[in-house]
Order: sequence, then structure tokens, then C-alpha cells
Amino acid sequence: MRFTGERPFRESALDVRSYAMGMRKCDFSRTTRSYLPKRWFSDELPHTHQAIDDALEQGALFCNMLGENVAPEGES
Repeated sequence: MRFTGERPFRESALDVRSYAMGMRKCDFSRTTRSYLPKRWFSDELPHTHQAIDDALEQGALFCNMLGENVAPEGES
């Protein structure tokens, strides 16, 4: 709000693990990194547990999932 003057995400949000659960039709416990398809992760982004790296990695993960989920039927 400080920079945009409004709440960019309003009152709703969707976390990556819940989105993965819906896409994969599995239990939440099976949405950790070791269960997700490797193609959803970028080899170019480090997994360092530092805030900026984690944010970039999570953003790329979500974009890859979204891209796969909205791809035309038969494409992945």
C-alpha cells in the first residue's frame, strides 16, 4: 500500500502449495518440493533459503505452474 496506494492482492490470495494440490489432485502433504514435477523449477535460480532468492524461486515456480495449467488441451 505504501508504494501503490492500494492493496495489490485485495482480500484473497492463493499459496503455491494449495495451487499445486489443485493441479495435481493430491493431498496437501504431497505438495512439497520433492513431490512436485522438476519441470516446474528453474535450474537457473538458487535454492539458498535467503529471502530474495526464495521469492524469485517461488515466483518462477508459480509462473511455470500457471503456464502449464492454462496451456491449451494437449500442450504442456
